[in-house]
Amino acid sequence: RYIDRLQEQGRDLPAGDILCPDAVRIMTVHGSKGLEFPVVFLTRLNAPINSDDSRRRLLFHHRCGIGLCWRDDRPGMQEKHRTLPFAGVLTARRQDERAEELRVWYVAMTRAREKLVLVYTANDLPKQLAALEAQLPAGEALPPESLLQASSPGDMLLLAALRHPSFAALRRETEAVPSLPADTPFAVTVTAPDAGRTENADSRSAAPVQPDEAFAAALQERTAYVYPYTALAAVPAKLAASALSHEAAAQERIASARPGFLQEDGLTPAQKGTAMHTFMQFADFARAAVDPSAEADRLADSGFLTPRQRRSLSLDRLARFFADPLYARMTASPDCRREFHFTVEVLADSVAEFSLPPGPETVVVQGIADCVFREGDGLILVDYKTDRVKTPEELAERYRSQLDFYRRALEPIFGLPVREAVLYSFALQTAVSVALPSLPEGHHETKVPPDAPFVH
Repeated sequence: RYIDRLQEQGRDLPAGDILCPDAVRIMTVHGSKGLEFPVVFLTRLNAPINSDDSRRRLLFHHRCGIGLCWRDDRPGMQEKHRTLPFAGVLTARRQDERAEELRVWYVAMTRAREKLVLVYTANDLPKQLAALEAQLPAGEALPPESLLQASSPGDMLLLAALRHPSFAALRRETEAVPSLPADTPFAVTVTAPDAGRTENADSRSAAPVQPDEAFAAALQERTAYVYPYTALAAVPAKLAASALSHEAAAQERIASARPGFLQEDGLTPAQKGTAMHTFMQFADFARAAVDPSAEADRLADSGFLTPRQRRSLSLDRLARFFADPLYARMTASPDCRREFHFTVEVLADSVAEFSLPPGPETVVVQGIADCVFREGDGLILVDYKTDRVKTPEELAERYRSQLDFYRRALEPIFGLPVREAVLYSFALQTAVSVALPSLPEGHHETKVPPDAPFVH
């Protein structure tokens, strides 16, 4: 609500007062660059340095190159072994990682002006300190291998701090590797897990806490709630009529089509089908019926078809369409519409793919009819298909629901009933009549005189 009020008033959030002496800022080490604070706490120094290089089989380093593991695939072996190049690349990558860790923690430790607090935790602190003490050298400088083996930033810092006089009380063998002189002392504090706890067992109540029955019932009621419109959650508000059949067909042919790069002309079957539909959309049928090749050249020269699409056209199948009785019916029609766009609102439960119970919810269906022409007192719906099918029945079953939606959309638009739905298959080179399902009771066809024009 506070944010809403700021937006209504056109204001922004006020800047934080970072100069307040009582303010506490929590930030990452990278976010603290260039800043200074009176007191700085560096916590979780025991957090492991993230690296999965040792579990990988291939490593790369910008100076040392590539390192590979060798896998023994002999029967009964199946073992992975590190090669010498892999070990070298792994060492180089670890050196870079540890060097970056030192730079990052140097930035963090130099943010404090007055006091720096370093917090390091361990499950078994004496054992951890003894392991680090065993790596201390006789000389002043730490060996690189000790830093490479450190698993956390705190281990790297302790390897140096254990030589400080303030840490002498934590070491077991101070004479073997003596402490080094230092001007600035450390305040070292070791806190046990139970330190500072004042817990009185007698103050505890032995009786168990009784549950709140009313609250538990409310929780059960809320967690058992079922959203009443779950079925509608997956229903889109707008749907393409072609998606009703294309999605199922795509699932059936998901691995049956050869990809475009394996085709001689570089086009997939779907792209070839698009080229055929483009020809049928923009072609002058009168010219194409006489010479399909010349009409295809005209479309390519006009930019409707790409040269690759032009070469993919099956001129023989196009010529067969114009010789089919269906084309003769189209030319004899007093009114023939091609590429007719429509948008219609239908009940969502009428879409069989949704499997919804009857209800008032609707969905908008948008589509394009390849061709619809008038014949007598009704409409003939035509759709072109390039699917590779074995039988006309298979093609009709695949697109029956799509054509049914076309019928439901076109009848109220034109005021005429759809008397026949036809699929023209370029693969089968024939027209396939599709029997549509019966319309529900109460559906009334609009009677229009045979000589009346389309209502559009």
